[in-house]
Amino acid sequence: MKRLTIILLLLVIIPLMGGDLFAFGKKTYRRDDIASFWKKVKQELNLTSEQRGKIEAIEKQYREQMKQIMEKKRGKHRELMEKLKGASPDEAELNRLADEIASINAELLKMRIRMTVEYKKVLDEKQREKFDAALEKMPYRRYRR
Repeated sequence: MKRLTIILLLLVIIPLMGGDLFAFGKKTYRRDDIASFWKKVKQELNLTSEQRGKIEAIEKQYREQMKQIMEKKRGKHRELMEKLKGASPDEAELNRLADEIASINAELLKMRIRMTVEYKKVLDEKQREKFDAALEKMPYRRYRR
């Protein structure tokens, strides 16, 4: 039973939580790294005060929504971990929770996409080109290899 729990943790839970079993020695990025990256990008875009105001409004609009969704995701992760600690975890229940977490991750990704599209609507053509170039350099945690 102990071995099953360890295997489940390594193969299912860690990747769901953003870990990568094969990423030893690869750079991972913290929220602070990404925040400072975007701060630098915004400076390089030379936004007008009107554009800055619109960008801040977009960020404010999404920040609270994302915060609530992330809390929901953390709750599902905690629930999953608690279920795994049981003497005989119900695999169907664990799968259901994994599906819920995957659904929340998809919701977060869609929200980030909407936010990016709204950002781009605020920018002029030259700024959009710089923004697109910045997206290529963004320090992703899992997607850039």
